Amino acid sequence: MKTLKFLLEEEFKKGFATETVEITQATNEKFGHYQCNSALSLAKDRKCSPRELAQAVIEKIKCPLIEKMEIAGPGFINITIKNDSLDHDLMQILQDPFLGMMRPEKKKRVIVEFSSPNIAKDLHVGHLRSTIIGESLARIFEFFGHDVIRLNHVGDWGTQFGMLICYLTENHLLDNEKYNLDDLVVWYKKSKEQFDLDPNFKKRAQEEVVKLQSGNRESLVVWQKICDISRRRFN
Repeated sequence: MKTLKFLLEEEFKKGFATETVEITQATNEKFGHYQCNSALSLAKDRKCSPRELAQAVIEKIKCPLIEKMEIAGPGFINITIKNDSLDHDLMQILQDPFLGMMRPEKKKRVIVEFSSPNIAKDLHVGHLRSTIIGESLARIFEFFGHDVIRLNHVGDWGTQFGMLICYLTENHLLDNEKYNLDDLVVWYKKSKEQFDLDPNFKKRAQEEVVKLQSGNRESLVVWQKICDISRRRFN
């Protein structure tokens, strides 16, 4: 659907005989609804008075949407729209399933990444905030007809996982299936303390990272258990 602003710009382009007209919302309601300042720039190129050019354009425009047009200052054109035209425009927007928004001609694939919370750590308000923002953006893109992929990366392969997996396996802590995320947080802190104090443990933890990233089956099993615990809490 063509907006009111678009229709006005089309009319003024005909009047100015150019493609460079821009209509803007009036800065003060006492000047009307819209204003056009194009006479100032175009008059300079055409070597004439901006007010004279503005007056010539006003005389050419016969738009049923416009109640009155006035020239102000050096050549500003103030535009007041008829009330019934505004009513009609609003009703068109309300009846349009896309609320008068111009839909893009080309459909795109859009990836929206959400909060991506850290495994083995609890959620905080920042994760909730970015999830809400991500979902809002995803819905806007879908509204415009794009193919949206929601991406919420859960998992990590860094040093902290090497520390945690090494600590869990060496202390046989995953043998009991009743652990939860609170337990993981405690174990993570203990693994970090041992990592900082024990050079041998630090080396084994770093080697564990390499094994995990290389797809070692035993490492992946422990990593997957940690991810499952975190996902349960996130949900």
